Amino acid sequence: MLNRLNNDKSLAAFAGQFVPIKLTTSANNADWKTWSRKHPSNLRGIPQIYVVRSDGKQLFAGVGSLPGSQLPTMLTAALNQSGRQFNDMEASLLTKQISASEKALEENDVIGAARALAQLTQLGKLGQLNSYATQAVRADELANELADKAVSAVDAILAKAKEDSEPFDAVLELVQYQSVFSVFPKANEATKAKVVELKKDSKLTTLIKPAEFIVKAREAAASPKASVKRRAETTYASVVRKYPDSRPGEIAAAELKKLKPNSKVLSSSPKTESHTSSELRTWKSADGKFTVSAAVVSEQNGKVTLKKADGKTIDVTEEQLSEGDRRYLSVWRELFSQ
Repeated sequence: MLNRLNNDKSLAAFAGQFVPIKLTTSANNADWKTWSRKHPSNLRGIPQIYVVRSDGKQLFAGVGSLPGSQLPTMLTAALNQSGRQFNDMEASLLTKQISASEKALEENDVIGAARALAQLTQLGKLGQLNSYATQAVRADELANELADKAVSAVDAILAKAKEDSEPFDAVLELVQYQSVFSVFPKANEATKAKVVELKKDSKLTTLIKPAEFIVKAREAAASPKASVKRRAETTYASVVRKYPDSRPGEIAAAELKKLKPNSKVLSSSPKTESHTSSELRTWKSADGKFTVSAAVVSEQNGKVTLKKADGKTIDVTEEQLSEGDRRYLSVWRELFSQ
């Protein structure tokens, strides 16, 4: 049978799908003794053929070579019970993210562990990868373990938010959990429900928006892409301006300082700025031919009004602005536009 697997071109589709192992069925063979204990059978004769899934489940056992179409039929049936197969790139991603997640978990960083494992959503639903490959099984175990930790944690965090005299940190933590665990089917509804409960508390609901923007900035800051990191800088800076002399502004400033120590908003005095003002910045046209140093002051009827340092204003449409300016405007709109 091994000969046929190696030389029969009609079986090429099964190449790499199975790992052939040859054992001598002898009472003196220690490997055979181990095998027969794990897969006991009443088979008599040789060759004995077994197909075993990666999780140890026996899918086929028989005696004698399978002639003609019987072999590909059996192999196809076995594959249909074997769950999803991963290519080398996917297997590498599994190994990398599981390692990162386990390391974070050892440091009691549940959010970091969940964020690392969340990269596997490109392979399927977390906790439901439908594969018996060892790494996939471990990924599912981790996903379920983290989801259970999240469900348990958000109850305590919500209680803390309601009890603390300064609840913003707890609100921020809860919003962070909801964001990160939104891709964990087992935890998504539970974390989302706690944020909904927050919104019903009149003392806490106003804290949700700045918390959501800080979480957005954190996610952008974690990106390897420079353009996305710049979005984080813009968001942090906007929170600092929108919420001066407050816990949200303090956290945003501290995290912005790590990301961009020379940010202009960090050197300005929040007490001299209006809560709805915007910093002077260089705006560029979409074609890159025009620039102006100005602050955005309003947006109405599809037009953005920019105010220059000399007090003069100019009106532009969003389509006329560069991609970076449109990202900045998007954050400004959500934080400052009435």
